[in-house]
Amino acid sequence: MDWKVVSAFVTGAVLASGIVYFAVKPEDVASKPAVISKPAVPKPIAPTSVPRIAEAPPAPAQSHVSRTPVREKPSPMPPPVRRERPVTVARNEPLAAPPEPVPVQNVSLPTPGPAPTPTPKAEVRVPHVVTLAAGMNLAVRIGETVSSARNQPGDSFAATLTQPLVIDGFIIAERGARVEGKVVDAAPAGRGRGVSQLAVSVVQVATSDGQNIRIRTEPYTRDGPGSAAEIPVETRINFRVQDSVTITERLN
Repeated sequence: MDWKVVSAFVTGAVLASGIVYFAVKPEDVASKPAVISKPAVPKPIAPTSVPRIAEAPPAPAQSHVSRTPVREKPSPMPPPVRRERPVTVARNEPLAAPPEPVPVQNVSLPTPGPAPTPTPKAEVRVPHVVTLAAGMNLAVRIGETVSSARNQPGDSFAATLTQPLVIDGFIIAERGARVEGKVVDAAPAGRGRGVSQLAVSVVQVATSDGQNIRIRTEPYTRDGPGSAAEIPVETRINFRVQDSVTITERLN
C-alpha cells in the first residue's frame, strides 16, 4: 500500500477524534486554547498485500416527513345487511324419465337403375319374292263330290293341300291350306258320244301370309261309261301348274 494513502488516513482519524472531543466537552475548549499538535509523520510502511474489503451498500435514507392521520368521514348510508344464503339439502327425489327416442323413419333411397340402352333402329325388312314355276305339282284332296250329271262348267268346289307348298326354302302354303277349284268341262254321254266326260282345275290357293294367290293348272279329266263321270269326295289329285306365278310376301 502507498504510504501517502496511509498518512492521509491517519491524519483524518486524528482530526475526527479532536472534533468529537470538543463536541463532548465544550467548557474545556473554551478555557483552554486549543493546541493543535503537528501530526507525526509515520514511517513509510512497506506495501503489503491487504485484502480488499467489500463496501457495504449505503442504508436507505429515512424520510423525515411526518404522516398526518386522515380521519374518514362516516357514510350517511346504513351498512348493508348481510343475508345468509339458504342451505339446500339434497333429497332422494325420483329421477326424471329420459325423453323417449324419436322413431327413425326408414327412408328408402332410390336405387340407380340400369343405364338406358339405346333403342335399336327397327330393321327394314324386305319382303321375299318367289315364283311358282310352271310344271310344279300341287297335291290336292277334293272336299266335295263333283259330277258331270249335276255340275256345269264354271262351278266352284272346295279342296285342300295334302302337302305344303315350298318354294326356294320358303313355305308358301302349309298343309291343309284352302284350295279353290272349278269345273272346266262337264259333258254327259249321248249325242254322238258314248261316254261322259268331266274336267276340273285349281284356280286359287291360300298362302301362309293370308293371301289368296290366283293360279291356273292343267285340267284334270275323268271319263265315265254310259252313266255320269264323277270325282268323289276325298279324291287325291296332283294338279300341274300351267302358267308361272310371281308371289310377293306380304308384311304385317
